[in-house]
Amino acid sequence: WNESQMWDVPFNQGEKHVVNGAYSYDGSLFIFTKCFENWKKEMTCELWYVELENDQWGDAVRFGDFINFEDAIITQPALAFDQRKEHDILYYVSNQEGGQGGMDIYYTYFDKRRGNWRKPRNLGRKINGEGDEITPYYNQKEKKLFFSSTSYTGMGGLDIYSSRGELRRYVKPINVGYPINSSVDDFYYSLREDRESGFFVSNRAGGFQMINETCC
Repeated sequence: WNESQMWDVPFNQGEKHVVNGAYSYDGSLFIFTKCFENWKKEMTCELWYVELENDQWGDAVRFGDFINFEDAIITQPALAFDQRKEHDILYYVSNQEGGQGGMDIYYTYFDKRRGNWRKPRNLGRKINGEGDEITPYYNQKEKKLFFSSTSYTGMGGLDIYSSRGELRRYVKPINVGYPINSSVDDFYYSLREDRESGFFVSNRAGGFQMINETCC
């Protein structure tokens, strides 16, 4: 890896946290999260997007109130593509009212005929539980949704699970098991194109820690 550097784009704003980006299938759409403190000193997050035109990113646009809710956390976008219907599918995470509990995974898709994103839907109790479901990633070739959860009896902390399906139709999630999951937190799972290797985040012992061997 070479040295990391600031992405020179107009939507990287110093006064807000600009995080959790996701590209569309064709690379022409980039969805990301903006986080900031509200008047109650609570962290809130919203989804924004930019489109690529003539090799230049346009102005950032906030998703409307059908996705972003006041005083809620809306974050961790993941984009998939329905090749049969040829439209983008957006999965994301929210703690908005009306969910199954904690952070839940929601989805919406872009209706090309109407030219807009449809009303989001909760993935339901097959995926979302009473705890937190976070960091969704959809593997197009395997038709599997990968995510991390504290709702199920796992190995400890956040564990990574997979479930075959699409949109709101999924089978019972399966824990991906050891050695990927550990007794602490494991999340942000993703596979490379060849499906022979991938990446995930963990606070297991052996990484760079701040206070103790599994901290932060």
